[in-house]
Amino acid sequence: MLCLFKRKKKKKEDEIHFQKNGSLLLEELIASSGGIYNPIPTFSSHQILQATNNLDWNSIISEDRFVWYRGMIQNRAVLIKKYQDCSLFDADNFYRDITVSSLMSSHKNVLKILGCCLEFQHPVLVCEYPENGALNCIKRARDGATRPFPWNASWRIAKEIAEAVTYLHTEFPRTIIHRD
Repeated sequence: MLCLFKRKKKKKEDEIHFQKNGSLLLEELIASSGGIYNPIPTFSSHQILQATNNLDWNSIISEDRFVWYRGMIQNRAVLIKKYQDCSLFDADNFYRDITVSSLMSSHKNVLKILGCCLEFQHPVLVCEYPENGALNCIKRARDGATRPFPWNASWRIAKEIAEAVTYLHTEFPRTIIHRD
């Protein structure tokens, strides 16, 4: 009986988060795209938890203001970006980050957004897994030590990042400034 009560309570919390996060995300999407609404697919909290083995630390690729997890959803490798703490990353920026990721998805040097999950306290972003792996994983050797990239690879990566940042700053109705 207690288990059933907890499950109902969790479902109710998921619905509340979904409604709150969904309305704030929709507002930001419309404001940032010149009034044009571009829908973003959604994933359930169950799918996110299943993909990351209940947010297991073994699934973590990187951790800072948010945690990047590697997972599998619908037989596809994905990166899952989960925001850690609202005090570290202003709540409005959660929605702006998802919106900008959605707008930038068409650029060849930017991860493609596959969707988001609005059922957690803070939204969770789901992106394609990079074909060659995450840069911080490629740079790290099997022994855990980091290795420098060859000069030509570093140059190519820097050039592609510069192209993506230029696109970010110039291609949208509302100016977007990347802060980090």
